[in-house]
Amino acid sequence: MADLYSILGVTSSATDSEIKKAYRKLALQYHPDKVLDPNDREENEIKFKEITSAYEILSDEEKRAHYDLYGDANENEYNNQNANDFFNFETDQPDYDSYAFDNDKSKDVKIPLKLSIQELYNGKTFKFQSKRNIICVQCEGLGWRRRKNGNVTIPHEIECKKCNGLGYKERTRMLIPGFVTTDKIRCEDCHGKGEVYAKPNSEKNKCKNCHGKGLLSENKQLLVSVPRGLQNKDTIRIENEADQEIGKSKTGDIILVIEEDTTMPSDVHFIRKGTDFVMYLSLSLAEALTGFKDKFLSKSLDGRILTLSVPSGKVIRPGNIIKIKQEGWPVNPQASKFGDLYVIIKIEFPPDNWFSEKSDIQLLRNVLPSGINGMMNSWKIDDPLNTETVTTFDILEELPDTLNESNNRSAYDTGDQSDANYDREGPPQCSQQ
Repeated sequence: MADLYSILGVTSSATDSEIKKAYRKLALQYHPDKVLDPNDREENEIKFKEITSAYEILSDEEKRAHYDLYGDANENEYNNQNANDFFNFETDQPDYDSYAFDNDKSKDVKIPLKLSIQELYNGKTFKFQSKRNIICVQCEGLGWRRRKNGNVTIPHEIECKKCNGLGYKERTRMLIPGFVTTDKIRCEDCHGKGEVYAKPNSEKNKCKNCHGKGLLSENKQLLVSVPRGLQNKDTIRIENEADQEIGKSKTGDIILVIEEDTTMPSDVHFIRKGTDFVMYLSLSLAEALTGFKDKFLSKSLDGRILTLSVPSGKVIRPGNIIKIKQEGWPVNPQASKFGDLYVIIKIEFPPDNWFSEKSDIQLLRNVLPSGINGMMNSWKIDDPLNTETVTTFDILEELPDTLNESNNRSAYDTGDQSDANYDREGPPQCSQQ
């Protein structure tokens, strides 16, 4: 095992602060993401892991004492640590929610995307103009001009003003009434370190490329593809195109959040229910009894004209629902599977006294099946004097609401719970043996 102090370029009497500073300088120099050449990158990864392993031991008081005494510190115990957590340097700070998110990645950006229901049905490809911050490659985000030898200037560190050097901010929240807890939230400015790199204090020390900010503005045109079948609040993720952040080796994503306009075009007659479409179709009595051909249903969202044909001999009844498969909403992005279209039938009966001659009635009776009338006529009236024929009546579309309400109240008011249970639960069921 190589000498850990030599790896970091310090002596065995180095202070914690000197070890920490040496590590950060070497970590910045050998971080794999800073190298473009694959061969150099592999070499830097090995060197970076070696530096990180050495720092893991020497930055811990107990592990360093063990190493100074025995010349090792059970190094295998630390080799599984993630050496790529650049700028996520562990100190003697309290443990807080540092694992709730990827601390090495910049924030994702959510952007609303308004699309019509027709655009979502058919899918769409469009150009998206993006504007974001990127890290200056000249100063590597530090804001300082390079040295005369071409090396990046590593500035000194100062206390983070946002968290007062703690590396976190406290947040109190209520769990349940009467019980509160305090969370420690990682500081976004110093990424939990408590210190930040000092900015250049004079124009001559500033990076000429970014003017000391460490960041540059980038305008970029992105090609966005909206797959078929997305709906409101679905998302499209564009990876690695959010703002870059100083101290973060990974870039966040742009997340487009669908805001759907559900208004159907005027020539589309159905509505969407989940992945299915539902519509109403009115038929004349003649069409319901004799069938029809190429009756217009609706224009589809992809521009096709949908018609329906019912063969002669197929009787359509009031309340029938016709299911047309694969004419609903796209179920998968490849549009190889769709929901269904449900057509609810309404039959338009002729008005009262629609016939012109009494002979028309007899003709209709002769044509229509008489099974129901025959069954009713077979009923024997035993007591003609006690029979009343009803000739005055009203025809309603549905029962009045007051009728249902009064029936429900009477069941409870009389204390007859069996009637009330029947209304709510249906007839009693036979117990199974």
